[in-house]
Amino acid sequence: QSSALGADGGEHLACVRAATYCMGTVCEQHQIKAHAIELGCLEAMVAQESNPDIEVKRNVAYFIALVAEQQEYHELIVKRGALNSLVALASLEDVECQEYATFALAHLSSNRDYQVAVVKAGALRPLVAMMSIHAQPRHYAGLALLKLADNFENHLQIAEEGGIQALLRLARSRSTDEELQYKAALTVGHLASNAVQLLPSGAGSGGGGNSTI
Repeated sequence: QSSALGADGGEHLACVRAATYCMGTVCEQHQIKAHAIELGCLEAMVAQESNPDIEVKRNVAYFIALVAEQQEYHELIVKRGALNSLVALASLEDVECQEYATFALAHLSSNRDYQVAVVKAGALRPLVAMMSIHAQPRHYAGLALLKLADNFENHLQIAEEGGIQALLRLARSRSTDEELQYKAALTVGHLASNAVQLLPSGAGSGGGGNSTI
């Protein structure tokens, strides 16, 4: 399968689709997943993220989401470029790609060692964008943003990307479960307080600070 993943996406598209789909299916089993990662399948799947075919992209997103479920692979995800792939996949308009990518980002964001790395990779923008609409991945995007907000180093960037407004909407949403609403409300308070202290003098008076929620 790894050789099939190396095939040219245009000439052997059907082969690449099948191989990437099979990788996700067989790696639902933890032992097979571990062996596949040892063989370099994570790198091969990351390489296919640039494939323009949406089915391949969905398969890649699903595979990385499976890998991200286990914290032991988080370092490898960051080192092998899979984090950047997740941000790219989360930024697509395809809901399936968004859901798998935000699921994986939520797991990575729960790992304090990589919370800053997730933000630096550019994950905030697609996460906040997904939270502004009633999309299926909104739940995972909210979880990821809540976890990223646990890290003080991320507070200013979260505020600059509209994260406070997004979390406030989450806290007010009737479709949000009560525990998530409560956490979102608490986080908004902490973020707003810290962001005001971190913002340069006069920055809070701009148009961004008065945006309608």
